[in-house]
Parts: sequence; structure tokens; C-alpha cells
Amino acid sequence: MVNLAVTDLGMAFSMYPLAIASTWNHAWLGSHATCIYYALVGFLFGVASMMTLSVTAVIRFPVIQSTEKSSMFLLL
Repeated sequence: MVNLAVTDLGMAFSMYPLAIASTWNHAWLGSHATCIYYALVGFLFGVASMMTLSVTAVIRFPVIQSTEKSSMFLLL
């Protein structure tokens, strides 16, 4: 879960300040290069977050399944 926290903080510190400033200005404050940077960083942090959540789900699935099977034996 540290990886998810790092990606969220990375997105917060690298993307949100420019987005908030551009929102208050009602126009994009950066240049073309800034737009490319913004898109690349958003893509990388977004994919890293999604992969972290996907791997976490895959890892937790067998644990949940084994818990359900063991609880079924207790009910019988």
C-alpha cells in the first residue's frame, strides 16, 4: 500500500498545483511542453495506481475464497 500512497502523493504534488492555478485563471497556464509533461505524469501515476489496486485485488482474492470455504465447513 506504500506504492499507492506514493503515486497519490506524486500526483498531488506534480499535477494539482498547475490544475488549480489554471482553473482559477480559466485558461491553461503552461506551454505545449508543460501540457505534454502534465499528460505524461498523469498517465504514469494513473497506471501505477491502477496496477497497484489490480495486484492487491489478485493477491486478496485467494484469501477471501479460502475464508469462505472454511466458513462453509463451520456451518455444516
